[in-house]
Amino acid sequence: MPADNSKMCNKFNTTEGCKFGDKCHFAHGKWELSKPLAPYHDDPQAIGSIPGSLAGRIESSPIDPVASFGASAITKISVDASLVEAIIGKGGVNSKQICSQTGAKLSIREHDSDPNMRNIELERTFEQIKEASAMVR
Repeated sequence: MPADNSKMCNKFNTTEGCKFGDKCHFAHGKWELSKPLAPYHDDPQAIGSIPGSLAGRIESSPIDPVASFGASAITKISVDASLVEAIIGKGGVNSKQICSQTGAKLSIREHDSDPNMRNIELERTFEQIKEASAMVR
């Protein structure tokens, strides 16, 4: 069944949140309304570490920002698993705020090799990812 991104999900902004997450057929914010459904290619390349308390690693696809103005990108930030609860917030309030204020899509996934770490994936434009990344810190 195709996603209906012309309508907002009526469960996303509730305290319970949307139980379908990325698989939901409705938009979870203004940025998703009627957006085209195009797959992305995840070809991350490490670009350094994050200073401060998260002490993680950011990975991003190598894309020329001028040639790809408005294009979608994905960044991974590796963080200690103990910090994920604070990033999400009670009932998802922090992660929802990050998404609604920046327009970036935030996903939390298992780390590839370290069970004590988690990957925070941010997807959208470079500017939206930059803003969301600052809020995650």
